[in-house]
This record gives sequence, C-alpha cells and structure tokens, in this order.
Amino acid sequence: MNIAGTSLEERLEQAFVVFLVFLVFATIRDSYDWSSVVAIPVLFFAFKIGLDLVLHRLLEGRG
Repeated sequence: MNIAGTSLEERLEQAFVVFLVFLVFATIRDSYDWSSVVAIPVLFFAFKIGLDLVLHRLLEGRG
C-alpha cells in the first residue's frame, strides 16, 4: 500500500527506528516516560504522512 509514493512498510520502519532511538535515549538517561516514548513515534508517523501528502500534491502540479 503506497501513500504519496512511499510504502506503508517503509513508513512503519521509520517510526520504529524513531521509537528505538527514544527508547535508547530514555535508557541512557534512566528516565522512562512511556507516554512520550510511545507518542513521539506515532506523531512522527502521522506528521510524515501529512507532510508527504502535501509535498506530493504541490509537486504533482508542477510535473
């Protein structure tokens, strides 16, 4: 399934990498705030889709 030219798998992998980075960062700081560790990748996923859709529509008109 493609959304604005990028597969859903690729988007989920990006969000998972963001999750792992925040998890490692929280482990190093020894301060787990699970709401932000989970919420940030979800918001990243949603923001990335929205940004890609906007860019796709803007660039589609030029091509």
